[in-house]
Amino acid sequence: SSLQIIVEAIRRLVAMASSGPTLELGATTVAILTSTIVLKLLAMVLCRWVAARQASASVDAYAQDHRNDVATNTVGVVAVLLAAWQPERLATLDPIGAILIALWIMASWMSTAFEQMNKLTGLVAPPGFVSRLTNIVFCHDARVQKVDTCRAYHFGERFLVEVEVVMRPDTPLRESHDVGIMLQHKIE
Repeated sequence: SSLQIIVEAIRRLVAMASSGPTLELGATTVAILTSTIVLKLLAMVLCRWVAARQASASVDAYAQDHRNDVATNTVGVVAVLLAAWQPERLATLDPIGAILIALWIMASWMSTAFEQMNKLTGLVAPPGFVSRLTNIVFCHDARVQKVDTCRAYHFGERFLVEVEVVMRPDTPLRESHDVGIMLQHKIE
């Protein structure tokens, strides 16, 4: 849709260059755009609140979409109002604003897409997170003598954690199993 906006804005610039500026702006259009900005702003705030409480990337994506809508509609309203105020001098603001907004949205969504692709393809967890996990594992039970391996990878919004611990060789299987299960619950 951003590419389509850019194409239409370029067509409008070409039309303005050949036949001069034409702009039809009514109070109803401004009222609709203004109410859309306010409603989208409220939806963005609500989605950010829910995303923070639920740690949901999906709801965060909705918040980002609402933020983009607020930005595009705000810049669009300002550009149209300025163009309507002085059409001979500022008429090109509307299509130029549309092009800039479309490019910003494309860059924003590409950044989000790359971030999510990294998480879906097993990006290694931050070193600080792995250090915290290692500490949790080592302090979990006095029978854990050593943390042999501790790895964590992004697994969508969460992490896949692999842990190998060393216990005394004469530890009964039942005890080592119980220690492992309790550690699993603690890490989860």
